[in-house]
Amino acid sequence: MDFEAPKSRWWWMLVFLVSGLALGCRKDTAAGAALREATPPETQSDSQEAASREGPHPSQRLAGVSPVPIKLVPRQISAVAMGGDSQRALHGDPWSLFDGDATKAFGTEGQPVRVTVKLAEKGALDGMTVYGRAEGSLSILTEVGSELAPVAGLSELNLRDVSADRSNRFSAASPKDAEAVVLEWHPDHPGASLAELELWGTGESSAARPDQFRADQLLTGIPRGAIEAAGLPRDVSVSRPEAAADPRSGTVRVELENDPRTLVRAFLVYELVGLTHWSAAVREINGQPARGGARLATAAASEKPVAGVQVEEIAAAWLRRGTNEFHFRPVNDDDPVGYRVIDLRVIGLPDTVGRLRSGQVRSATEAEFNALKALVGISP
Repeated sequence: MDFEAPKSRWWWMLVFLVSGLALGCRKDTAAGAALREATPPETQSDSQEAASREGPHPSQRLAGVSPVPIKLVPRQISAVAMGGDSQRALHGDPWSLFDGDATKAFGTEGQPVRVTVKLAEKGALDGMTVYGRAEGSLSILTEVGSELAPVAGLSELNLRDVSADRSNRFSAASPKDAEAVVLEWHPDHPGASLAELELWGTGESSAARPDQFRADQLLTGIPRGAIEAAGLPRDVSVSRPEAAADPRSGTVRVELENDPRTLVRAFLVYELVGLTHWSAAVREINGQPARGGARLATAAASEKPVAGVQVEEIAAAWLRRGTNEFHFRPVNDDDPVGYRVIDLRVIGLPDTVGRLRSGQVRSATEAEFNALKALVGISP
């Protein structure tokens, strides 16, 4: 009996506790329903929106494209001397500032200069890198209305005491939207020069960057920031009789405003009639050795194949600023009709990720090079 009594008391206490919890839940449910009935729909909607803001679904957080640092690519560059000698001709090439080769420096023989850089696409400038040390000062300005104003954090930069064998980063106080920037370079003496610059902003993640673009995607459109230049004439016929009458009859000319040194990839896009693939067409690019002729069209003239729109990747180094010539040659002496090239375009994808190139790699210190060799198991 003594053993059963405590057991009975504990049993009933547990029953009362569970019953109380259940009753409380029912009361809370009823109170909640009454509160919802008494709450106007607008207030309920506001509460739902607040809850949504406090705990968004993961897919909502991933819906946007995360901004990442990208390089702002020049489209046009011009330089003029500053001060009383503004008409003086400059011997240095300002494009050498952005060609990725730190061994080719921009020198002005001691003359202060103003370099205007028109960007391939409007961007939010938030920083700059300068490779190596330079004996002088550098400022960046942007247009504010009709006036030029220095960018806070990027004005009167002292390049004399920075690291000599790597890229030195300078950040703007706040991002500045710009379609063009102006660089003011004040060298200390005639031998002072600038090796390499990069303008940085923020943009789309790597999935949308031009360097990640696939060639077949150009069939439906071009990525943002890419350059596009159309050729003339729009329609050329290439055959043995036409080539005999005029050796340059199959030539398409394309004018490029951009310097190809700013491109990491380049493509030819055109419609091809009379051949089955772009690799069948024999073509010369700016005097380079002829390529193509891999597949010859053997169909009758009335059954000419239509290859449709072609995307051919070419070396950006084959291109040049200004006039580019694409000369198509006949592929079959027995075919008097030949083939046609229609609406040829050059599409260039700029370097937006700031890859190190040969000049900068060669500028590494001997100590760094020896450390790298030791890392991979090679004795210095």
